[in-house]
Amino acid sequence: MRTQDQLTYLIHSLTASEKKYFKQYIALWGSSKKYEALFDAMLKQAEYDPDELSRRLRKTKKQIADEKNYLQEVLLKALRNYDESATEEVRLTNAYLEVQALHRRGMHAMALRLLDKIYPELMELEMHGLFISAYFTRLELMYKQGYAAQPGIVPRAELDGHMALIREMADYTQLYHDVGPLVMNRSAPEQMQAALQQPLLARPAEEIKSLKARAIYYSIHNALQTIVHGLGGPGLDYAQQIVALYERHAPLRRAQMYTLPYAYLRVALSSTFEQSAISLAALQKALDILEKHPQFFHPRIKAEIESMIQRQRLVILNGIKDYTACEQAGRALYDDKVDGEHYGRVVLIHYLYAHALTMNGKTTEANQVIQQIINSSHGQRADLQMHARIIQLVLQAEFGHYTILPSLIRSTRGWIRKNKLETPAVDHVLRWITKLSKAPADQRKALLTEMADDIRTDRVQGLKSQYAETFNLLYWIDRKISEKKFKL
Repeated sequence: MRTQDQLTYLIHSLTASEKKYFKQYIALWGSSKKYEALFDAMLKQAEYDPDELSRRLRKTKKQIADEKNYLQEVLLKALRNYDESATEEVRLTNAYLEVQALHRRGMHAMALRLLDKIYPELMELEMHGLFISAYFTRLELMYKQGYAAQPGIVPRAELDGHMALIREMADYTQLYHDVGPLVMNRSAPEQMQAALQQPLLARPAEEIKSLKARAIYYSIHNALQTIVHGLGGPGLDYAQQIVALYERHAPLRRAQMYTLPYAYLRVALSSTFEQSAISLAALQKALDILEKHPQFFHPRIKAEIESMIQRQRLVILNGIKDYTACEQAGRALYDDKVDGEHYGRVVLIHYLYAHALTMNGKTTEANQVIQQIINSSHGQRADLQMHARIIQLVLQAEFGHYTILPSLIRSTRGWIRKNKLETPAVDHVLRWITKLSKAPADQRKALLTEMADDIRTDRVQGLKSQYAETFNLLYWIDRKISEKKFKL
């Protein structure tokens, strides 16, 4: 992402409620703001274009740049205030800043009362840095109030206990960073197995006193579970063990609730399509948590988790060939607009939706979605873009557009060569579509039967894996052949 596009990205990332709050926030300042017009204009841009903004707002690019800097400052202040109601960390940090403001003005009694309200929460939520600052501020305030002669008012045991939590969390944080490179590099199985035997990971979760250390402990297990699954090990069993760890510890759920839906998502990611019932049940449990406990999630985090869950559900439905349910799920996600940085996710959603429509015989709707994928300027997910182009050829055959097929096939071959995606299986399918486009109408059914046999017997390496899964050409052929009145 270009540096100049970052504010545009931030503006587009705002939820509807955040945009509304920003408008209300700046309205408190009185008259119309110049940067409000800039905010509205940038909402209409996919990326920052100072020339267009200059024309639209009738200002110089220098003026636009100055207003853009100020807009960013005001927007971040508004988000800080908005987030105060969404996260405990922001609320407590702001409360401590208020304590400091009172302390500087000599209002020690008022500052101490406010600090006493938030002090237990800092300990409970393990806000380590802020807790230590608050501990010594509290000592100073009590000294100023004349409490120093009363020993035990601020027990040293509190600080000692908290420092023990910090040391425990530091141990697990260090282990997390040691394990990280193994997750990125899965070609060292001996090191991975050694990581699984780390003494810190062998400890039962019940023995870990720090909630945050326990959360990191689970995160490490999540990372290692990814490795185990990648090595072909018992990934699902490992993922289910992690979920069981979460479910047994209510204190963790209170402090780190967002980790449990992720754990359920990991179960779904670790399951095979033959275990789809387990996967779909895990995803539903994750959605139930989001619905029943919205207070634990920032709206943006909640939306992100929901999006991941729905995408994985779409993948599973496509994998188990439930194309009716896949079409319904795809339609619900189809209108989601995601920025260019995450365009690969959009291509996946659009592709699976188009694929389901094609398998269900909804040719016109499928073609509209396929064209949207093909006409995209983004270069992500070239594998899906390739399959989309081949689906386009099949759809044109369904439309009966045999005269344009040869030029489309040439164009498709050129695109595949340019992106270095040639394989024997892809070449075989393109040759077959070429034959289909040139064959008389009475020979097309026989060609379909021949191609179905080629896929079933995997006549060319990779033919069955690609054309009975990612693009289920075999399913489409069987549907066409079984139609009461064959039409192609």
